[in-house]
Amino acid sequence: FPEANPPSSIVADGPACGSRECREVDRLFRGVPWTQLTPQQIREYQAASTLMDDGAFRYYLPAFMVSVALGDEPFEDYLLYNLLPDSENGARRPHIMSRMTNEQCEAVSAWLNLIRARGVDALPVDVDFFEHGEDAWARRCDPDNGPSS
Repeated sequence: FPEANPPSSIVADGPACGSRECREVDRLFRGVPWTQLTPQQIREYQAASTLMDDGAFRYYLPAFMVSVALGDEPFEDYLLYNLLPDSENGARRPHIMSRMTNEQCEAVSAWLNLIRARGVDALPVDVDFFEHGEDAWARRCDPDNGPSS
């Protein structure tokens, strides 16, 4: 993932974003490169990914993935919620996959493989839901129909 400048917009517009949580997420993340966030900060604000707009979510995604990978107590449910398409309603963040480079797509697939390696019994989501998402990312990462580099 590139170390571009952090996005100027952090939280999504919506009814919840006048809340204390949205203000805290905005305060913590605004102007901070994803490489400077510690796993402890990410764990403390693990639900932040659900409040972020799509651009901020894509930008900070590697910090969340690293934090989950290194964490003693997995909290990947928030991240999975944002990354896995809903089998009935499609992607919760429909533009995430289409705006990823091949390398980013492969990083998400590798992260999903890591989560699977922890064991399907440890998944915080339904196994079928997880497998549906894994398949969607694998198809998206396929060079014949995936994103461009």
